[in-house]
Amino acid sequence: MKRTWKLWVFLVPTLALGAESALVAQQLTPRPRITPQGLEEQARIRPQAERPLAISQLRTTGLPAAERIALRPKYEVTKPAKTLYREGLRRDVVIVKFVDGARIRELAPVGVQEKGARVTPQSRLAHLRSVRERFDDYDRELLRRKRLTPDGVDREMAELRGILNSPRLRGWRRLFGINPELLADLRINAEIRRRRQASDLENYYAIQVAEGEAGEQLVDRLNQLEIVELAYLAPIPEDADVPPATPSFQTRQTHLNPAPGGIDARYAWTVPGGKGGLVRIIDVEAGWNLSHEDLPSMFIVDGRNDTDDSRQHGTAVLGVMLGLDDGIGVTGIVPQASGGVVSVLRDLGWAYFDNVAEAILMAVSNLAAGDVILIEQHSRGPGNDEDCSACPQSDGKASDQCGYIAMEYWNDIFDAINAASAAGVIVVEAAGNGEMSLDHSRYHDRFNRIVRNSGALMVGAGDSSNHAPLCFTNHGSRLDVQGWGENVMTAGYGSPASFRVNGLDDNQWYTSTFAGTSSATPIVAGAVAAIQGVQIENNNSVLDWAEIANLLKTTGTPQTGVKEIGPLPNLRAAIGSLIGDQPPSPDNAVYEFEVTLTGDLLDSDRSVSGFSGNRTRELGEAAERGAIERLKFGERSDRPCYVRVEKADIVANTIVSPHAELDLCGSNGPTNRSFDYVPLLTTSHDTFVHGVSVCNSNTKNNTRLKGVKLYRTRIEDDGSLTQISNPSTLERPNCDGTWRTPATCPFGSVATKLIAHIRDEGKDEVLTGLALRCKKVEVVKTCVSGC
Repeated sequence: MKRTWKLWVFLVPTLALGAESALVAQQLTPRPRITPQGLEEQARIRPQAERPLAISQLRTTGLPAAERIALRPKYEVTKPAKTLYREGLRRDVVIVKFVDGARIRELAPVGVQEKGARVTPQSRLAHLRSVRERFDDYDRELLRRKRLTPDGVDREMAELRGILNSPRLRGWRRLFGINPELLADLRINAEIRRRRQASDLENYYAIQVAEGEAGEQLVDRLNQLEIVELAYLAPIPEDADVPPATPSFQTRQTHLNPAPGGIDARYAWTVPGGKGGLVRIIDVEAGWNLSHEDLPSMFIVDGRNDTDDSRQHGTAVLGVMLGLDDGIGVTGIVPQASGGVVSVLRDLGWAYFDNVAEAILMAVSNLAAGDVILIEQHSRGPGNDEDCSACPQSDGKASDQCGYIAMEYWNDIFDAINAASAAGVIVVEAAGNGEMSLDHSRYHDRFNRIVRNSGALMVGAGDSSNHAPLCFTNHGSRLDVQGWGENVMTAGYGSPASFRVNGLDDNQWYTSTFAGTSSATPIVAGAVAAIQGVQIENNNSVLDWAEIANLLKTTGTPQTGVKEIGPLPNLRAAIGSLIGDQPPSPDNAVYEFEVTLTGDLLDSDRSVSGFSGNRTRELGEAAERGAIERLKFGERSDRPCYVRVEKADIVANTIVSPHAELDLCGSNGPTNRSFDYVPLLTTSHDTFVHGVSVCNSNTKNNTRLKGVKLYRTRIEDDGSLTQISNPSTLERPNCDGTWRTPATCPFGSVATKLIAHIRDEGKDEVLTGLALRCKKVEVVKTCVSGC
């Protein structure tokens, strides 16, 4: 039995390319899988990269005070004359950054009672002071440049305590609840590697006033102090997603396909390391469904992650990058990478608030150089009166995300990203869906690389077909690359409803309409992880942020359109520029593929969709080299009593006869009208059934089989198998609407027999469920000429 295709393979031209232990969050043990029977449990488990953490490789010595003084000054900070509240900011949480060199620290342990008195936020203020005894020449020079003296710092600190000493002060703490020694090391490392002065991360604090207080008044009073570098209202980050448009069922995971359409992840999978096996990725946002059937166990789960609003968003992001390669649902760009999640919802001690900056540094402490952080949020920026008419909502009004911008606009987040990228971690950041040019003067050069450059890869949202900027994406010279901003097939959401394997269980939800810079960013992050995995596998150094940015820009598929968002990554070209086109293929090679079916794999008794009957009947006994490609279902007098199985030869592309038939309807057989509900489902002889799901009656006996849905596998011209993830859904008027857990063949196999479950109802026999027997599809590839 031999099926032969000719595959002409051409060479692609090669492109030239000029914490301490307390910080590590809990390790999760593998959870039980929710997958079809017969799939291996170990597919869910991801090995962690055997590489030293980035924090163990920080450069923290060899830069004396005199050399630090001579470094280029850090970015300029301008205080506003008056702070105006705008939507998208918190009025009750203020971020304050004290000037570098002042060393503002809380010296008394938080929560310790003094002389029997209860410690309050107000009483703790007495211990907030400048640590003058630790000043060095660098500190004194930085203060001098601000026209401050140590005595002047103390006077201003006394005034600060007076401003904050109010019963309306609800609480305060260091913005970064992380080992202070690590924060100091991150700062020095950034200065050594960037040759530019960096912020003292210990000088950031978060202050909360009573609910309903106008925080902008506190901001203005703090900004009047010379010791305050900048105070501002905390932003409210949101997931950088957009409402789905009418879904396109044809797209699915075509972002994995070759350029120019996709990023060619399928090629990267053929290269050692291209599935990301030695790379870690941490997603920074607010929530996830970590029990989803198509996600691996996370090597770190830190912070509050149980918010319902963000549960589906985070699941979709992880699915794009890390979806299991297990034959069901979706497959991530780097399915062998180790995944982790760090929530932006951080504990203030008295409440939670969105502390993106701290989440970034927590992620850094659990990653190695070359690993990846992605920032999946955006927030409303200044200038919200900007025209957003280019991308109106369905009601004609401007999008409610008009004016949203990338998170590094806020200085605490910029400084955290700067420290992360200087430590060798690649940060991939959503540009946001605000329709804004980030080059606009309203942003005061905060997105100008000449003024300040965090090192993050900033990602815009491109059209999935022509890679033009989508109407909602932010754009400008700060953006590096783009990803698909629409039509991304991934886990989560369950929209459209036909992707819900179980409508009530979001562990089995999928979507084909994930969109926004939220969908674009994990595509780029996955591409970065694939490249780093190839580098590690080839014993090459991982790339830093500048090298990654240059590689993706010079090898990517160019954008179309005017607004600048950068190219789409092309993994074949990027990997080829680093190690050559892999694997090498000769010109004009001709391959022959031999396809066979072998061995029963699935015992139907362990996988029944619907209800088991008191007996079964196997259909498809004859012509065992064939696989099921068509199914017909019928009934009589509202009684499901007929099923027909049609098989095709996977080798010869021909129909196999005779077909198998089960008719329990009596002498008159099924009605012709009943066939209108469930016609022949499959039309191509290259497409075969690998799964079946049923729904049952909502009238009379609710165990009756009333609806059928097929899952199919296509045998491609190169002998590979593609699962068609959008099954034909056949709703019936008297079906209860709940699709039962499907009976599914293991990946790489197709159904060769159908098992019908039958139950007696008085003198009648009815169908209650279906099951499958399967055989493995084996493909042998042989080069017959031009080798």
